[in-house]
Amino acid sequence: MGLCGVMLVFNVVHDASHNALLKSKKTNQWLCYLGDLVGINTYIWDIRHNIQHHSFTNILGGDLIVENIPLIRLTPAAKWHGFHKLQIFYAPILYSLYSLYWTLGIDFKLFFKKEICNMRNITHTKKQWAFCSANFFPKT
Repeated sequence: MGLCGVMLVFNVVHDASHNALLKSKKTNQWLCYLGDLVGINTYIWDIRHNIQHHSFTNILGGDLIVENIPLIRLTPAAKWHGFHKLQIFYAPILYSLYSLYWTLGIDFKLFFKKEICNMRNITHTKKQWAFCSANFFPKT
C-alpha cells in the first residue's frame, strides 16, 4: 500500500511538474508540493528531471539521471563494464531501492553542488536555502 501511495504521488508530481495533469497551471504547481511530502525535493526535481533529463535525454554530461546510476548502463554512450551484462537481473532490485537513495542521498548531494552536469555556478536563493525547495513558494 505504501509503494502504491508513493508511486501515485510520484506520477501526479511528474505530470503536474510538466503542467500536464490539469488545465490550471496554478493547481499543477500546488500538486507538485505532494512530492515534498514524500521526500522528493521538488526544487532539485525540477533541475534533475525537467531541465536536465528532458533537455538532454540519455546524453552523458547533460542527463543527470544517466550520470547518477553507474551500476546500470542506460545509454550506449556510457562506459561498459563486465557486470552490465547481468544488469537484467540486478537492475530491478537496485531500482526498488532507488527511492531511498534519491530521498536520502541524491537530493542533498545535488543541493550543495555548484555544478550539475552542464549547469555551472549554481546558486540558490535564501528561500531555497531556508526550505530546500523553491516550489514551496508558488511561482507567480
